[in-house]
Amino acid sequence: MKKKDTLFCPCCKTEVYKSNLKNLLKSGYSINQNKIKLDYEFLHNFNNWVCDTCFESGRAILGNPSKQKFIDYYPYFFYYDVEKTCERCDQSFVFSKKEQLYWYEELQFWVQSKAIHCPDCRKIIRQQKANNKELSELLAQTNQLDKTQIERLIEIYTELEKPEKVNYYKNLKQRKFNL
Repeated sequence: MKKKDTLFCPCCKTEVYKSNLKNLLKSGYSINQNKIKLDYEFLHNFNNWVCDTCFESGRAILGNPSKQKFIDYYPYFFYYDVEKTCERCDQSFVFSKKEQLYWYEELQFWVQSKAIHCPDCRKIIRQQKANNKELSELLAQTNQLDKTQIERLIEIYTELEKPEKVNYYKNLKQRKFNL
């Protein structure tokens, strides 16, 4: 075989011959629907395909480009687990094939979106955003805060490690409710 007839599977990193890409060619319904030219230059440059061995062994699952949002980037024909490093905590994590399918086909994230944080850090970031939103809503009604709302402000500022704000709202609660 000529070198030109081989590629390296992005999932298993092994050398693959054109003849071992039958499943990729079977997914042609997606390729043709979206008028994507499938050629070996494409496969050399993009990581959204896998060899037959990876697909048949279950290391990869079939993607459905018709459910994905893409314009200037190729869709995912297959998903496979990808090892990544979290930009927040520097721990390695796996962006799983099932999570990718969920992101791109269920949640409709653009296919060029990438997981840059591990699941634990994503959870922390979501919680911080929720706390900031709640904090904004509570602070918008500062003059009409009831005891429960002031206690929630104290909790949020405690989580944010803002002792001066914690003390301020503890004092406000004490003055306002004669505690």
